[in-house]
Amino acid sequence: MPGSPAEGRARLDAALAARANGDAERAVALCGALLGDHPDYVAALRLMVELSADRGDAREAAAHLGHAFRLDPFEPGVGAALARAYLDLDAPELAMRTAQEALALAPADATIHALLGEAYRLDREYELAADSFSQALRLDPKSVSAAHGLARCQIQLGRLETAADVLNRLVGQGCEQADVLLTLCRLPANLVTVDLLAAVDRGVATHRADDRGRRQFLRATALHLKGRHAEAWQHLLEANQAVFARTRAAYEASVPSRAAILRAVSQLPPAAVDARGSASGLPLPLLILGPPRSGKSTLEALLARTEGVKRGFESPVVRSAVHRAFHAAGWPVADHLDELPAEHDGLFGVKFRDEVARRAGDARVFTSNTYGVLRSVARLSRAVPEARFVFVRRDTHDQTYAIFSQHYGLNLNYAYDLAAIREFADWYAAMGEALSHHLPGRVLMLDYEAIVTRSTESVAAVSALCGVPFSPPSGPVGNDIGVSAPYRRGLG
Repeated sequence: MPGSPAEGRARLDAALAARANGDAERAVALCGALLGDHPDYVAALRLMVELSADRGDAREAAAHLGHAFRLDPFEPGVGAALARAYLDLDAPELAMRTAQEALALAPADATIHALLGEAYRLDREYELAADSFSQALRLDPKSVSAAHGLARCQIQLGRLETAADVLNRLVGQGCEQADVLLTLCRLPANLVTVDLLAAVDRGVATHRADDRGRRQFLRATALHLKGRHAEAWQHLLEANQAVFARTRAAYEASVPSRAAILRAVSQLPPAAVDARGSASGLPLPLLILGPPRSGKSTLEALLARTEGVKRGFESPVVRSAVHRAFHAAGWPVADHLDELPAEHDGLFGVKFRDEVARRAGDARVFTSNTYGVLRSVARLSRAVPEARFVFVRRDTHDQTYAIFSQHYGLNLNYAYDLAAIREFADWYAAMGEALSHHLPGRVLMLDYEAIVTRSTESVAAVSALCGVPFSPPSGPVGNDIGVSAPYRRGLG
């Protein structure tokens, strides 16, 4: 039988004391028993959330927070914590809804505005994210997380000078966060006005003891900005070698499967062209494909200068549609379309069009440069026959250096070895050629160098592919052709 409220509070204090003393196992046992007797005890639920977070169990934390939120829906702190848990679970749409509810209760809470901004950012709604981060900064001008989030959005939106102002100010004020410094490294050298090498020498703060090689990449970029290219290259080699030691096995395991995908696509016969385009009344999906740093975003930004084109950036539209199709078909969820039984391709097509329409609004064309869809692109093209595809290629040296000089975490297992980068880029180009044969009239191959030096011709080619008029580009186009020049000898 449950005891009195006083007895329950005493048991909570015992669990809190156990956690404070470093005895997590005892704290979990005490709190779990307490919730067994008092399942609606919000303070105990919140302690269990913290204990779950200590163990890295975001799913369990969200479950407890969801229960607490149902019991106390007018407490903005609970709603904000639940939104943060949804972000940890890679569920930005749920995080957005929950953060919006929390903001309705606490509209002057800068932390919740920043949380909503992060949810929008992860959903690739960068304009909405920038607005939320800006509001957070108006309420709390000292918020580093809001300033950093705003800068990341401004970079995606092409407002590099604005992003540079924010990041240079943060670093100039002594910010040592590795993520902030790495974002600054993404800007053109002429926009980095602080002494990045001095900042790195002062110390770099990371969220975990294992920084996954970030410090070495930061130092390499700082030396590059100083024009000390030989030292920068040596640091890049050491940094990449350290990370590749951890990703090599995953990379080597991926090579045979990608080769099999290429063989399968190469054997597909030419398919009929779907002439509907956007005449069906739905937005035309245009997927811009290529390895990282190949120039996809540059092309997408040019196309988005036309009214009626909604830029999706690296929108999770494909993955979201895949997940929804798995759910509707009654199958355990997976991330890739090629794992869905083929008889459900029509269901995926419905979910994909729903996702595109929801994100595009009244736009005629929805663009996306989503990474990671190439393995299933043949299936996608059959399920969504109106889709069009542009493959972007780049000079081999520039492509290789652009990837090799960046820190991508551990997911891009090929990104830390020169030969692996070239192999992956070659595979991507071969997939583009194979799909051009399989999907005549639906695939276009473009070179980055042509996009930035002959942008009018490149946009016209995309217009012909889609059957939709695009405005001729005007104004400057970012250009980093030859970025690898100081490192050609090392690149081989």
